[in-house]
Amino acid sequence: MQTAAINCSGKSSVILRFQHTFRYNSEFAATGAGLYVGVSTDGEKWTDYNVTNNVPSATDMFTPINQEVNITKVAARQQKVYLRFYWKGYYSWYWMVDDIELAEAYNKDLAITRLTSHNEEENTFTKNDVLAVTVKNSGIESIRSNFKVVGTIDGKKKFLQML
Repeated sequence: MQTAAINCSGKSSVILRFQHTFRYNSEFAATGAGLYVGVSTDGEKWTDYNVTNNVPSATDMFTPINQEVNITKVAARQQKVYLRFYWKGYYSWYWMVDDIELAEAYNKDLAITRLTSHNEEENTFTKNDVLAVTVKNSGIESIRSNFKVVGTIDGKKKFLQML
């Protein structure tokens, strides 16, 4: 799928946001296989971003990923920007994309994007469990100092970690 030209000439930064779910089969996958978002200013030369988020193949995905891709280097201040969504090197299952939008970036924009230590659904946590998450900065500035991650489980228990 490829968009028509989008005018980003008035934007000093551009973040592509969308939700997606997918399941892919990596058996016999070609080199460079992945789910890609391509960004171009002429529809011919593309900068590609792999958005599989290290999700293993054959994973049932019940909760969509809220994806953010900082495309500022390609799209900012450009009169014509094209987007395309495609998969390469896999031959089966599905990829569903929804709620596509372009926005300007915050300077620093940290978010927990995925629970990686447990299944994302129907977990029972104990006080001895160690949670691992993926934290992503979609902002236009690098994070150069420690920061706190604070969260709740089932609306009750809080956790805090300095990173």
